[in-house]
Amino acid sequence: MRTGIRAFSVVFLAALFLGRGAFAQDAAQANALREQALAIIMEDCTVPAYLKAIPLLEQAHKLDPKNDLVLGTLSDYYWELADLLPKNTGPEKKVRLEWFNKGIEAGKECLELNPKNPDGIFFYATNLASAGEMISIVKSIWMFPALKSGMDKVDRVDPDYGQGSVDRFWAEIASRVPNFVCKAVGMAKEDGIADLIKNTKKWPDRFDNFTYLARLQWDLKRKDDALKNLEYVLTHDPEADPTVIAGNYLELDFARKMWKQYTGKEFSDR
Repeated sequence: MRTGIRAFSVVFLAALFLGRGAFAQDAAQANALREQALAIIMEDCTVPAYLKAIPLLEQAHKLDPKNDLVLGTLSDYYWELADLLPKNTGPEKKVRLEWFNKGIEAGKECLELNPKNPDGIFFYATNLASAGEMISIVKSIWMFPALKSGMDKVDRVDPDYGQGSVDRFWAEIASRVPNFVCKAVGMAKEDGIADLIKNTKKWPDRFDNFTYLARLQWDLKRKDDALKNLEYVLTHDPEADPTVIAGNYLELDFARKMWKQYTGKEFSDR
């Protein structure tokens, strides 16, 4: 009897050890896949790059479902991809909405595992807001308290998150919604200007702080200020900060298009 118990114990412990070893191997592989995805986007922030990186993250999630870092990045990349897609027609908006909804689910799952994961907090809220825009901005007023709560939490967890991501988020909201919507939720379009200007001074080599600021300034009819910020992007080195090179080249392209849209001319004609 004792021999049987002893044999069972040996088998049980061996199985437990092998199980833990397999789990550790899956977790390590999941982290490696996430690093591959991050490396792709560090080099390129275009739609094809995100379509290449996202399957790696989805595979990583299957290997290690409890990895909140994978889920946070997945929520991020779902949003980034969707935001780059066209939204001129009903079918295009539907495709974007599908990606935003995937981002919401990944963010929600991330926060269930780690409520303090800044990617999970930020991109859950960002996907939520973007999904609302695809349906109806006016009908999405109800979500503003949740968005504010989420962004306040990001600020508490990491005040410098994304070198100004929270301020860019509110600036984009303000530049996209009508004035009466802003007033309904106690927000003024001018509120974001000072914060974005502060960010351009704190991180002068990160171009999206300038392009987001330019959009908000143009919306507020501060046309000269908007063009000055676009000119800054279009005349400075996108590789000055090695951590945001790919993103800066994307913003450089946005800045050229914005200049053409605002002035009707190619840079630097007005």
